[in-house]
Amino acid sequence: MTITSNPGMDGNIQNPSQGFLYFKGVIDMEEYDNNMKRLKAIAQERKVVFNPDEARVQKVVGTMTENYIATGEYICPCKQKHKPPVKGLDTLCPCSGMMDEIAIDAHCHCRLFYTHETAEADQKGKASTDSSCCSQ
Repeated sequence: MTITSNPGMDGNIQNPSQGFLYFKGVIDMEEYDNNMKRLKAIAQERKVVFNPDEARVQKVVGTMTENYIATGEYICPCKQKHKPPVKGLDTLCPCSGMMDEIAIDAHCHCRLFYTHETAEADQKGKASTDSSCCSQ
């Protein structure tokens, strides 16, 4: 999918010339923006923040938006077991284990949601990133 603009940690769209990750197909930016707003509200409600790695956020949110367009459900791209995603069978975001994962690892499995402290450490280059999920 092709994303013509990029989200920052705060969910705002940034200039694509800044060199962030891009997708192979086409994505509906209105749906992407709706998903980003939804995820920002979840983060605020649960007192967590987005990963400071903007390319990671874009990849997870973009793939999740693709899943929504395909199925009508916000299927977690990192816990997705079916390709293409299957409505009613794949894990939705936020997943039921998200807060437990954050309590143990200071971030969720997808590395989309972080504790404030871990996000700050990552911004300073102290924490590692994991690119194993969302390989679509």
